[in-house]
Amino acid sequence: MAPAGVALRAMLAAAGCSAGDGDDPVATDDFTDDDATPLTTHSPSWTYCAGTFEIHSNAVRTMTVSVDNLAGWNEDEFDDDQYAQGTIVSMQNYYFIGVAVRCDVDTPSQTGYVFYGTHNWSALWKLVDGVRTQLGDAADGFAADDVIRIEAEGTTIRALINDVVVVEVTDSDIASGAAGLSGWHYGAETLLDNWEGGNLGT
Repeated sequence: MAPAGVALRAMLAAAGCSAGDGDDPVATDDFTDDDATPLTTHSPSWTYCAGTFEIHSNAVRTMTVSVDNLAGWNEDEFDDDQYAQGTIVSMQNYYFIGVAVRCDVDTPSQTGYVFYGTHNWSALWKLVDGVRTQLGDAADGFAADDVIRIEAEGTTIRALINDVVVVEVTDSDIASGAAGLSGWHYGAETLLDNWEGGNLGT
């Protein structure tokens, strides 16, 4: 039997709707700025929770080598049921970029649910005070023009690629926070654009 999220998206697709229909977008960023501009200089609405990001070719990439990179949107409040999504611009093999929800931007701490991937693999993780636990992985990697998305709905955490649920798990360790960005290692030419974070629709 397909997970509830998979069945829901199939019903939406049959009705001509996308997974995000009914969502309440709270914040967006198209990362238009000079190359090498640090993310938090580009916009003080971002808070680094771990690692760093920078603008490159009017998109965003990770900048801190061999660690998780995590940033959350601090300017607006998010419901506990929230999402984050973005569009892959380009992928360089074995460099990871992604999106995040329930990021701790108040402390801040390396805490949040993250969905990131490379050209041939992607995975859903949780970070709690810097301790990373894999919640599930997908056979699918990311390619240019893919829209990647993570959702937190109660204790259900989902990862989607192009409106298709690729991982869905139950976890209760992180109850609230902010939508954000994630990744691993230095991003090079692994770039994400058109980020959006918001509250899940009903």
